[in-house]
This record gives sequence, C-alpha cells and structure tokens, in this order.
Amino acid sequence: ATGASGIMGWLPYSGLYYTNFGATRTAAVMALNAALYVPITFASACTLSRIGVNISTGQASGVVRLGIYSDSNGLPGSLIVDCGTVAAVTNGTFPEATISQAVSAGTTWLAAVAQGSATGASLRVYSVGAFVPSLTLATAATGNPPACFLESTTVSAGLPATASPTSTTTQGPVIGVKVA
Repeated sequence: ATGASGIMGWLPYSGLYYTNFGATRTAAVMALNAALYVPITFASACTLSRIGVNISTGQASGVVRLGIYSDSNGLPGSLIVDCGTVAAVTNGTFPEATISQAVSAGTTWLAAVAQGSATGASLRVYSVGAFVPSLTLATAATGNPPACFLESTTVSAGLPATASPTSTTTQGPVIGVKVA
C-alpha cells in the first residue's frame, strides 16, 4: 500500500505484526555470530512494541540477538536499537522482546544474530526468488529498492553501531515486529 508519504510498504495498524517477505519459506540453521539483515518497509511512521524471530529447531543455550537499523541508500546503516536477545531453545516458537521504538516511513532493516550455543538455531527463513530478486552489494548500494538479504560474520556480542554487511545471502530469517 502507499501511505500519505507516497512510500510503498506495509500500512502499520496498531496491534498487528509485520514481517519481512520472500518467495518461499523453509528452515535453515543460522551460522553463529553472523548478522543477517532483512529489509521491511512501512508506508507511514509508526512505533514498534515487539520484535521476534521464528524458531524452527532450537538449541540448548541458544539465543538470537535482534536489532533495528536505519536504511542507508539501500543498505543497513546506523543502529537504531539493539533489542537484546531472545531464547532460541524451543522448537516451533516465536520468542519476542518488548521494545518501544519509533520508525520513520520507508525502509528499516531488521537484524538477527545467533549466539550462545555451540551451533546456531534453525530458523524459519524466506528465500530469494522471483518475488524477491537477488541483488549484489554493489547493486543494492546504488539506491535500488532493498530486496535482498545481507550478512556480516563479525558479531559476537552486542550489535555494531553501524552495519557492515560483507555479502548477500539467498535466505533471510523471518523477523516480525508488532506495531504499538
């Protein structure tokens, strides 16, 4: 939908959850300490009250760190908020963190990092396909609409102040946010 701002994206309604999107949905094991960034676009400004991730198969002591980044010319930019970690130990769950974060109309990047266990948890993921074309980092940086999943492999504690994706990936975790 298009909001009053003229931006195409989700129209945020209070109390509803919104996720990033993709062509197909499956499960994949997250690499430990690899930040995965997925775009989500809202047609108007809103305040988010929760953020969560869809766990397919949990891991003992597993956690997923979640965060929100601004958009910087089609790539994740500055950290808006590190939302902390949610438990990734129980199969088939959607653990979430309570937040209160205003976001502007336009694209925002959601981030997830598997931490805390010997192997990453298996998450529900969306795959790149006909509906979500794969882009290179160079293509994404030219200002094309963000329609790919990006990753960096250097996050072992809190989220960095500035995202530094090093590659694209064909799968991105299903991260959901709830509008206050």
